Amino acid sequence: MDTYTVSGNPYNGTIGLSPTQLFNPNFGWEINKKAELALELGFLNDRIYLETNYYRNRSTNQLVGIPLPGTTGFQSIQANLGAEVENTGWEFNLRSQNLQGEKFKWNTSFNITVPKNKLVAFPGLEASTYSNQYVIGQPITIRKLYHFTGVDPQTGIYQFEDYNGDGTISSPDDSQYIVDTAPKFYGGLENTLSYGNWQFDVFFQFSKQQSFNYWYAGSPAGTMANQPTAVLDHWQQPGDNSQTQLYTTGANGEAVDAFYKFSASSAAFSDASYVRLKNTSLSYTIPFQGMRCKLFVEAQNLLTITDYKGGDPEQLTGFLPPLRRYSGGVQLSF
Repeated sequence: MDTYTVSGNPYNGTIGLSPTQLFNPNFGWEINKKAELALELGFLNDRIYLETNYYRNRSTNQLVGIPLPGTTGFQSIQANLGAEVENTGWEFNLRSQNLQGEKFKWNTSFNITVPKNKLVAFPGLEASTYSNQYVIGQPITIRKLYHFTGVDPQTGIYQFEDYNGDGTISSPDDSQYIVDTAPKFYGGLENTLSYGNWQFDVFFQFSKQQSFNYWYAGSPAGTMANQPTAVLDHWQQPGDNSQTQLYTTGANGEAVDAFYKFSASSAAFSDASYVRLKNTSLSYTIPFQGMRCKLFVEAQNLLTITDYKGGDPEQLTGFLPPLRRYSGGVQLSF
């Protein structure tokens, strides 16, 4: 149904209504079909325990907001999309009791997920508003970009692949380079070591992925804005070989246009894989008659190993890394 809300703005003493949703009688439930196969194996009296899971989910008739032209006054209309999306993946979880002595114990837990998705079918894709966003047979997490080929050593301007061969770099015809931003795999590794009343826990997490780097939201080299140090090695004269084009304050239209194509190209995406020491804790339990006292210190985000040229490879939504946290406390149990 068409829906409205009270605008809150009086006109000639009367409060009006404003539309919030367009009428569409032709949408219904999504359809999801799921299949899953799991296997659990225990060895040496379950001292080594393996859980394996394979899943395949197919989704059709997705309920989404179909984009509309701005002239309608609405960004989208609620409707069903006739596309079919498949999600598959493997999940592994391995637990082991490495040492089980009278005082010293060491347990390990490792998990890894290998997800995949693809657009199986999309009737009328080429004529839809999603034609420049999705490709049948490719993941739905792809980005279609210009293909950066380097800096012209004679002009000092960024260059890109001309996919349609018309001599002009333009979108969408030349935005055909595909980058998948979904993780290839991710997981974690946890170890717990205890000796008497002492216990030490350490947890690492990791992910193999690609994402946008600092060029994605940057400014042309030469403008009054913070820049990565990579701009110091820039093109200055004919014959120079550099990955950064000539400086411009914004007056060189060709350079500015090339930069914004550059920020929407393969150069603005890079490896964002990482390994992070996510959590670690040390505790000591003091036994009392009728009460249990536990002293502990904890730390989060102590170390990150990555070659990512950006902010935080875990969040990927901003350039500020997570806070490194230290805490301690006393826990009493009666």
